[in-house]
Amino acid sequence: MPQYTLEGILLSVLFIACFSIAMVFFGAIALGTLQRLRDRKSKVYTPLLEMFKHAAKETSTAVTTSASARNLVLLAWTFSSFAAFLFVPWGSFSLLAGTPLESTFGNFQLFAVFGLLMAYPAGMMVLCFVSKRKASIFNLKYLSEDFFSEFITFLVTVFSVLLVINGGLSFSGFPTIEAIISFQGQERLWGVAFPGFLGLKNPLAMVAYFATIPLILDPIAFSEDPISRKWTPLLDYTGKQLSWVKVIRAIRIMTLAAILVDVFLGGARFTSTWYIDVPAFFVIVLLLVVVMSRVKLRTSTWLLDKKVSGFFRVHTLLSFAGLALSFVLVYS
Repeated sequence: MPQYTLEGILLSVLFIACFSIAMVFFGAIALGTLQRLRDRKSKVYTPLLEMFKHAAKETSTAVTTSASARNLVLLAWTFSSFAAFLFVPWGSFSLLAGTPLESTFGNFQLFAVFGLLMAYPAGMMVLCFVSKRKASIFNLKYLSEDFFSEFITFLVTVFSVLLVINGGLSFSGFPTIEAIISFQGQERLWGVAFPGFLGLKNPLAMVAYFATIPLILDPIAFSEDPISRKWTPLLDYTGKQLSWVKVIRAIRIMTLAAILVDVFLGGARFTSTWYIDVPAFFVIVLLLVVVMSRVKLRTSTWLLDKKVSGFFRVHTLLSFAGLALSFVLVYS
């Protein structure tokens, strides 16, 4: 068994804390970039300033949900968001590498991380359900449809990826995210090396997952349905609680983007040098935010969000098209 010294544990905790703070800062800048490109009014640093501004304010008592419900949901959001953040690899770098927690989820790592991120929209639905406002029940209906559309799209997209990795339907287990990254190593075509990114092999699956990121990040702001935005569950969070919600959103946008980079872009590994690959990873994350901002410019929805029927969206159908493409790639 590996031995863990107190000094080593403390250094690991300190490093994770510093890395988390850096990711909150970068995530806040990414959110600011998203807002800036959409409305042209806010500043890139606005979300970062709002974290400190709201932290200095008192908590409002004009709320429609009980304090216990809000606190429990906020606790669930905190645990799930930071757990997903810890367990997702950042390219070739993992915060939990070499620790007993590294293999907690085993081969179900990807599903577990995504499930933890889905706790945020689930918490929104819980707050709508317990709210004293009757109109919130309509929000619950539309949010639940969005929730299932995101979940189905993710499952079908992951199955498309697994088909390519395992070379068909005959596989006994699920690869970890690290194994998916390793699978996307350098390949040679006509004597030239190039990254074997799954996003290049199956761009339909990558776009389908990309289309779910805004809805998972902020289901109220990006839903196509006629959700009542005059009152949302987040309006009951004020002061330090609202400040903490904004910290959670910064962590979540980084984690959602990290999944896309890991699963479809090989963890942004272009060389064997970490001080080149790590900055490249974050540049790609910022580019993803810019693309997401542009396709949603001046409107909360875009083509891939459009409802087809019930909880089926265009991105859900696109994920099935990606699955069909995977079958073609494997069996053709």
